Amino acid sequence: MSDSELQVFYVDNHPWTVRYLSFATGDQETARDLAQRVWMKFLAYSRRRPLTSPRAVLRIMASDAVAEWCRRPVKDRVLPAGLAPAGLAPVPGGQDGSDARWDLQAALLTLPPDLREALLLRYYADLPPGEVARILDIPLPTLKSRLAAARAALRKAPSLAGYQVTTGGIR
Repeated sequence: MSDSELQVFYVDNHPWTVRYLSFATGDQETARDLAQRVWMKFLAYSRRRPLTSPRAVLRIMASDAVAEWCRRPVKDRVLPAGLAPAGLAPVPGGQDGSDARWDLQAALLTLPPDLREALLLRYYADLPPGEVARILDIPLPTLKSRLAAARAALRKAPSLAGYQVTTGGIR
């Protein structure tokens, strides 16, 4: 990848990287830090070998950064006060937004990686189904099956029991 191709790729994909990491971590500042690490790793990797599928490499590196972040002790992942995850209303009885955020993350982490990636790309990154299928290199019907399975699994997730779903129509 030439320097000019890399610059264009960065401009096209950096916003997605930050959005994806922001959703996974729940914090813009953490997401920007992780995105910087991901892009530094991507740059070093792209200099060592030719890339046939740079978006796939970037997606894998971003997913690895999230997994590494999740393995950190909770005290190292504290969210700013009052940060609530989009799409969930706190349960009456004292659970605040940060509890809801961790419950959502716990539920997402129980999903198999193929279902979690499909769900995050489609609904959080807000990519059209055709684009998600292309990125994941799967047929569109397979993507639709994965999304349905992921939604069904989240509806049954024990960590989300008692939450009121307010996702704006996601079934």
